[in-house]
Formats: sequence, C-alpha cells, structure tokens
Amino acid sequence: MINNNVATYWLKEKISGKCYLNQHDFAVYVNPHLDEDYLAVAIQDQNKYWLSLHPQLYAELSINTELTQETAEPLRKHLADRWYGADQFFYFSQEALSALRLKKVPYYIRALTDADTKIFQSFCEASSEEDLDGASVELEHWLVYGLFSNGQLVAVASMYPWDEEASIADLGVLTLSEQRGKGYARELVLAICQIALEKGYQPQYRCQLDNNASLALANSLNLMSYIKWDVILRTND
Repeated sequence: MINNNVATYWLKEKISGKCYLNQHDFAVYVNPHLDEDYLAVAIQDQNKYWLSLHPQLYAELSINTELTQETAEPLRKHLADRWYGADQFFYFSQEALSALRLKKVPYYIRALTDADTKIFQSFCEASSEEDLDGASVELEHWLVYGLFSNGQLVAVASMYPWDEEASIADLGVLTLSEQRGKGYARELVLAICQIALEKGYQPQYRCQLDNNASLALANSLNLMSYIKWDVILRTND
C-alpha cells in the first residue's frame, strides 16, 4: 500500500544504531547519528513504539545496558514531559499515486518564483503568525505553488526534500482564513504533489495531532496515516 522508498526510509529510522531492547511492542536504540538538533526520536506505528536516544542522553540517564520491558517502561515515562509534540505522517497509497499522475493542474494554480515576492509577502501579512508557523510555507522552498481566485493569491503550498536518498518531499499548505472551506487547500495539495511525483519524489504530509483542520484535510485527500514522530530537542545550555 505504501511506496517502498517510504517504507524503507522509516525502517532505517527505526533501527539505526545499537539495539538495547527489542520487544514485540517497544524497542530502544542508541544512535550517535541522530540529527544534530535532537537528543531523542520516537516513532510509533500501529504496532510498536521505537525510541532512539543520542549517546549524550543515554549517558545522562545512566541506562542499564540490561534493559527489559519492565525496566525500560519507566525510562519512557521519565522522558514524557521532554517531547516537542508529535506529528502524524501521511502518505498517498500506491493506487492514489497512480490516479494523481493522471490529473491536470488547473489554470488558476501556478508556480511561484522570486518575481512573486511582493505577492507572497502580502499573503503572509494577511496571515497570522500562528498559521505561518504551523504551515511552514516558504518562497525559497524547492517547490512553491499558489492558487489564485479573482486575481488574488488565496492559498500557498511549498515542498522541500525531507530525505534525498529516499526521494521524499515534505509538504506545507496555508489558505487565507477568509477563504477557507472552499476546497482550495485540497486542490493545491493535489497539484503540487503531482508536480513532485513528476520530479521523482514521494509526497509527505504531516501535522500536529491537535491540528483538526490539517487532519481534516488529510482525510479529504484520502491520505494514509502511517506513523507518529516526535523529538526531544537539544538545548544550548
């Protein structure tokens, strides 16, 4: 159901490093190659919770190398209040990807370039800081597309390579608040994902678990819920 590149990428993320516990529903790894911004990464699929720790956090926690299900569970609880906040990751099924390749991009959706800087700035000024932070749309991203209504830019979607080796592209989308409920975000996401596919990338959609609007959009796109992902950030002190 899921593209092989996506499945392979997440398997690698789950099991990289040295394994200290691998039970049917819980695994603990110590991975010195975590992203430099993270002290820990948690990945949860339908059946299992995978915890990857940076050696620095491993040392801080004074973990006994003889981890068992019983001794590891308190560790998981001890870290509970340090997580950033989980994202839900969604992907198109293979069947949906095949259908997406056949769609045509509507005339009112087009790529945004540096020539659209003023238009994009006006769009951002009309959006709240909270919306901009949540959507993470940037004119400098790898792909940027806008949807226009009556000559006005009303929705923007952008993508950047999440993982080059797996050819996965991460997506953000934002619609002006007064233009929501008209299906613009759905149209725009389908269009930019089609372009990403043409360029050889698998589209990835993610959102916070409490973002009901984004979850509803994923549902309207018939995206498949795949994993939950959370991180403990490295601090400067």
